[in-house]
Amino acid sequence: MAKLPKFVPCNGGDNKPAPKFKEILLKSKKVKGLSVSLNWDCGEGWDGDYDEDNPDDKPLLRFDVSYEPKKGMNYELQDASFCTQLCVYDDRALLTKAVKAILREAEETFQYNKENDYASVGKRAMEHMSWLSIEKGKLV
Repeated sequence: MAKLPKFVPCNGGDNKPAPKFKEILLKSKKVKGLSVSLNWDCGEGWDGDYDEDNPDDKPLLRFDVSYEPKKGMNYELQDASFCTQLCVYDDRALLTKAVKAILREAEETFQYNKENDYASVGKRAMEHMSWLSIEKGKLV
């Protein structure tokens, strides 16, 4: 039986192995069930799929905001999943700081419509968070 590749990009392309990155997941203490994940699940780079043969490309991280009001009832929130300018190889403490900033924005813009069973966060706020980057050892 053929061995499956370790990594399959979200949008097709080469099956290159992924750089190792352990997901950073933070859960809100302010909004029960709200969480933010910073991950490299989709294998994105500057121009779509990360190309390790291109010296100008770098593996960029994606954040996803989700809401789980009850165990097993998980919502991937619309307009709350964005590729960032943060790299797999950036300092982990600074990446954690970035996730905290994203979570804070998600908490401040979170809305839940019980009647329609619909949860959301502010699209513009999340878009703004996608521009976070680390320059000269600082989160900007």
